[in-house]
Amino acid sequence: MSRKLVVSNYNSDLEWLKMTHNNGFSADNTVIYDRSSNKKNWSHLGKTISSPNIGGNQYDVLRFIIENYNNLPDISIFIKGNLFSKSEENYYTTKERFIQGLNENTFFSLWVDKCIALGDFRHLTYTKKESLDNGRLSQPIHHCDFTNNNNLEYRYFSRVHDLWNWCFTNSPKPNSIEFIPACNFVVPKKIILKYSIILYKKLLSILYNPKFSSDPTCAESHLIERTFYFMWNNNLSERVD
Repeated sequence: MSRKLVVSNYNSDLEWLKMTHNNGFSADNTVIYDRSSNKKNWSHLGKTISSPNIGGNQYDVLRFIIENYNNLPDISIFIKGNLFSKSEENYYTTKERFIQGLNENTFFSLWVDKCIALGDFRHLTYTKKESLDNGRLSQPIHHCDFTNNNNLEYRYFSRVHDLWNWCFTNSPKPNSIEFIPACNFVVPKKIILKYSIILYKKLLSILYNPKFSSDPTCAESHLIERTFYFMWNNNLSERVD
């Protein structure tokens, strides 16, 4: 079974990726999308591809899928370069869960709820314990509305239901959204291929506009973050325009 580790990196020291070498990974099956301001040579760790610092790591997830759509590995593992904090405390995940993810053959979330690890149970207000244990977070739909958010610019969509209507003809409209924060996950090829390359190109198109290319993020990147698990966990019909 072929596997590829796909890293979205912004100014992180990636030498820690060497820990994957005991679990079947090397420079031969690691791809690094580097959007760093200070470029470094990571060729000893993986194939390095320059990427614009826009759209969050969602941009790099979509780019990898599009660029490799006809030749995807059986398992793609998407992570951020700052998966672990410099102080060795849990940031997005634990080393134990990450190593487990490197060997998973099914869809798997790498995210670990740091709040619970610190004895803070705030996320249980909206999320079932089973979901948190499986690396997923739930939010009420109004928490995913960025229309009046002054910290995030939106260019095309500010509400997740509007994005789903643009992409799908039969999208349900839940009152809460379950998703994987920061899009650190393991995805089998068969799940990605549930949808056409056209759909992934549509999603990528709202993350990049040359007129705003200096803006590193946007509300749409957060909407897409809340879309991946939803679309891969449902059988939706793509809207053809």
